[in-house]
Amino acid sequence: MKLEGSHDVPAPRQKVWEAFLDPARLKKAIPGCEKLEAVGPDEYKATMKVGVGGVKGTFEGKVKITEQKPPESYKLAVEGSGGPGFVRGETVITLSDPEGGGTRVAYSADVQVGGLIASVGQRMLGGVSKMMADKFFGKMSELLQDKK
Repeated sequence: MKLEGSHDVPAPRQKVWEAFLDPARLKKAIPGCEKLEAVGPDEYKATMKVGVGGVKGTFEGKVKITEQKPPESYKLAVEGSGGPGFVRGETVITLSDPEGGGTRVAYSADVQVGGLIASVGQRMLGGVSKMMADKFFGKMSELLQDKK
């Protein structure tokens, strides 16, 4: 399943870059994130509660950040599993300067899901993924405005 989108964040690119690599801010911004702890350089262990349709559960997994080109782009590899199944994916995050200031954060993800959670259908998964991305970017924008 391919997911793509972009959001404009009202903060300078360097500040956005730092925030998107800060585990404390990420934990606050990721919907359903209960735990995000460093296990190595640019590698984190995460616990998330996720609900899609009638399928709800807790996922445990790893997040690894690679191919960093500050403050322009990086790659995020995610894998997790839990009662509702598994999720695996890679996302490329790109930061750019849109007209009018701030920072445009674009993402392009390729995600595989399996198990019970896959049974809800790709359309619903896509909708929920987009909603979670919108919540994440909204919260990240808020956090960046609080920490000027």
